[in-house]
Amino acid sequence: MMETKPTETDATKVQQRATKHVQTATTKKHALTRTEVFNVLQECFSPETTTQCKILGFRLAGLAPSCITTEVWQLILDAAVKELAGAAAQGTALVLLHSIPVFDVLPLTLTLGFLQQQDLEPLKKIQAIFSHESVDVRCVALATFCRVSINCTKVLFARGLTRFPFESNEARIVAQQDVTSILTDIWKLTLQAAEVESPEVAAVAFASLSHLFSRSHAIRSLSSHHPRQESGLDELVAWIFPQAFPRFDVLKANAQTLPTESHLHAMKWLSMVAYMMMQKSGACTPGIAIAMMELDAVALEDQDAKTTVKVRADLVAADMVESWCLPAYVNASLTQAFSICEAIAIVMQHPLQHYNQWKWSSVLITRLTAIIHSSTMARQRQDVIRIQLLLLDATNTFDFANVVGSTIDSIAALDNVTTRVGLMYDLCQAMLVRVCRKRQFPLLQSICTSSCFHGLPLGQAKGKTNAAYETFRSLVEALLFCTHANVPHARLVVLQQFVAVLANKSTTDLRNATLVLFTALLTQLCQDSCAAPPVLDFLHNVVLPLAPKVPSANVRVQLYWLGLKFVSSTQLPIMSWVETELLGLLSSKDGSGRPSTTYDDGILGGGTKNVRTVDAHLIPRFNALLLCLRWLLAKDGSLKQRAVQVLAHVRTQNNFHRFVSDTAVETIEEITGMARRERFGFSSAFVLPGLFSPASLFPSRSMDMPQQAPVKWKEEVETVVSGSCDPLCLKISYREPDDHPEEIALCVTCCNVTNVPWSDFSIGVGVKGAVKLVDTSNNMHIRATGEVKPHGMFKSEKLFRFLRFSRAEFLFRLVVEPSSPEMPPTSMGLSNPYYIPFDAMFTLPDPTLWTAPYFQASWQSADANKIYKIQATQGKKMVPNHHVKVAFVADASMDTPFLVHMSFVTWTKWNECVCATISCCLDTTSRVWKGSLEVRSTHGVVDEVDKAPRDLLDVLVPSTTFDLIEDNIVERPVACVSPRHRTFCLILSCARRGLLHQHSIVSSCETT
Repeated sequence: MMETKPTETDATKVQQRATKHVQTATTKKHALTRTEVFNVLQECFSPETTTQCKILGFRLAGLAPSCITTEVWQLILDAAVKELAGAAAQGTALVLLHSIPVFDVLPLTLTLGFLQQQDLEPLKKIQAIFSHESVDVRCVALATFCRVSINCTKVLFARGLTRFPFESNEARIVAQQDVTSILTDIWKLTLQAAEVESPEVAAVAFASLSHLFSRSHAIRSLSSHHPRQESGLDELVAWIFPQAFPRFDVLKANAQTLPTESHLHAMKWLSMVAYMMMQKSGACTPGIAIAMMELDAVALEDQDAKTTVKVRADLVAADMVESWCLPAYVNASLTQAFSICEAIAIVMQHPLQHYNQWKWSSVLITRLTAIIHSSTMARQRQDVIRIQLLLLDATNTFDFANVVGSTIDSIAALDNVTTRVGLMYDLCQAMLVRVCRKRQFPLLQSICTSSCFHGLPLGQAKGKTNAAYETFRSLVEALLFCTHANVPHARLVVLQQFVAVLANKSTTDLRNATLVLFTALLTQLCQDSCAAPPVLDFLHNVVLPLAPKVPSANVRVQLYWLGLKFVSSTQLPIMSWVETELLGLLSSKDGSGRPSTTYDDGILGGGTKNVRTVDAHLIPRFNALLLCLRWLLAKDGSLKQRAVQVLAHVRTQNNFHRFVSDTAVETIEEITGMARRERFGFSSAFVLPGLFSPASLFPSRSMDMPQQAPVKWKEEVETVVSGSCDPLCLKISYREPDDHPEEIALCVTCCNVTNVPWSDFSIGVGVKGAVKLVDTSNNMHIRATGEVKPHGMFKSEKLFRFLRFSRAEFLFRLVVEPSSPEMPPTSMGLSNPYYIPFDAMFTLPDPTLWTAPYFQASWQSADANKIYKIQATQGKKMVPNHHVKVAFVADASMDTPFLVHMSFVTWTKWNECVCATISCCLDTTSRVWKGSLEVRSTHGVVDEVDKAPRDLLDVLVPSTTFDLIEDNIVERPVACVSPRHRTFCLILSCARRGLLHQHSIVSSCETT
């Protein structure tokens, strides 16, 4: 029978169908089915098809529809490799322009498999495509394979080739070395293209080299972000750098011939090379150390002339900046100028360029202000601000105040609160370092009187005032934690400029927060300056006369204590002030009224409209006032009778408050000599440390708090889900990709525990929960690529996106393919379930939220709660787990020999706050710690936690500390003392349970 050739009509139909699928995949990625895509691609990639059909097939593959499976990807890879093999033929450029980008979307497993197949000669194919006659093809090939090599290198150094079965470990090592050699050869060809290729190809090569070097640890460490080390890429950079820096002059000369818009990536990469050259020289001291390097003087082809010459790396870098980068920076557009500024900033950060920083920064600062306010730079605004902070120390004094003001305005315009606060702190820290080192305190004074702080003393909740408060808070934070020797002088300058906050009588929350910051800074200054005369003069003549006018009682008491401790002699009536505070203990504006019956009981929280609660700092303030009273009595014994009378009035007014009443009686007995007087001594300037100490205000930056090592984080804790007699052992773990926080990669390790090889099998993955498969294969089956040898293993991953906080359950089933198509596949039983741990769905809150006020506000505003009984023996140590994703709130916790209370706060990846407390008391009879674990969050989170509370308990405390006794909710009785409150509680309880009628409730209330 004669073979039928495809007619023109058939080719047209295929082209029409492929065009339709491309349009559908462009608008709706999930609208196509596997069969449709497979049939169209098979027809498009057939040998008899037209060029236009091939282009449409590769365009469809490049869109990566979600229905494509591993078999379809293999078909696409074979077609793409076939096109690479025929790259030397005429007329292949159009197809290659669409087939090469497919390697960007191919699964890395298939790409690594292609690089391992030496019979396909992958390196020769890549070399041929890099030398193609078409410039466009060379550009596309260079950009694509450079990106692919970066991704393959990361996978290669992270997990190696464990996904592929090998006969021995030595064979795996050899294959890994071969693949690594191919990846490094790709970058060798890229480096050659940057040196000798046409301008278009050289521009692409410089862009690829810049992208690679910017991800190295040496360059990442220059940024203010925490550098994330990528060992595979560092190895690539370490191999390319020795090949590149000797040809620095040649590469720079070639880069200068490129068009102006192509200079940017070349400048940035050559700046990185120049920085690493100075690092390699080992010189760090400008003007003393000499950074000598050997560079190529002429082309390597000229063997008669001298090929190398010794030069100073710092002079080479400076010459590049002054002769090329700065002139281009002045004449470039705003968008281009920012990229050039980034390149110059890389060179400036090396210590050898210390003296050049002054010369270059004045040129850069002139345009940065315009760049940051440009509408085209909205996305890069944070990066521009960081460059401004970098140049701040090298800015001349005339421009310094203007630069600080414009930078503050730029930071205040950011939307993200966390980013805004962090950048503002970095700005204040950089400003203080310069001011303290150069003793430019008039400059600091002029900044404090600038428009950036207008409206701060008034404390009104307006936009400009809120920005001024954030700036002042960051300034105080930087002053508290600055360690320079001249920082006390800077603190005094700031306090003198903002002393007006004490004179205003407004009682807004913003002004109270400003008062707390001002008082904390003043207290720290008094404690660190050892009572310097300027500080004492300011405290005695300016602050103390204004102290009684301050509306906050806590601030008044702290200021009184500073006056008693540091001012030796004064005519101010401090005793009368202390007496007024003691007699008006519960009538201050910080908190008033009798304590609520439900105050701090963990259920209702108090603070309702009709029931007033006491101040949270009442007891610490009362103790502080007693301390002030003892200090006055130590100085003047004639005040004893007056002190006893005051304490007697305090006891009478607060007879309902047991602690205040008992403490007042004990103090009276101590003063009158009826009880033993303890030796008086209190050295700290912070009489209310829970409110004014740096550890309370800024717990994340406090250097006084003990740093406890967090638990070691393990990304892959493997769990065996198969049986002990199964032929294949399945170990399951998970890891969290960096790109999308709500995505989790399920890692499956399959080990052959038999003495015979296994092949033609797959592992089916089933899931129960609110998750979605986002893997490129779009297939819930894992297939081994080859034969698994006895006691061999392979690894694979499936990427899932969690739609909400849920305890997802994964099941696995081994499916053995039949030996003949007529027989059905053999399915084994289901494995044990694997549950994603709760901590995989947590994220650590911002350090500014690790405070008791935030915990209390989140605790009281939670939608739902669950309580569980726990217990532990006396010998076990009650300590938090210090998990890397859970914040331990020390301010809201307590640890005594008989009572332990621990508070925790964390966030889910869907911005849901989760609060938990562990409260335990020691039973003296049985010597057992008994208590409860309470969790509060949204209804969805609490319901999921209720499925496995033991897992959450293990995240909060070490797994061997507590035992979960009962999973049922413990009904906590409400503390009630009035009939009105009992009636309300009874009605609320009956309304929830539906157990009593209204007339029964009324009769019960009347009986009560």
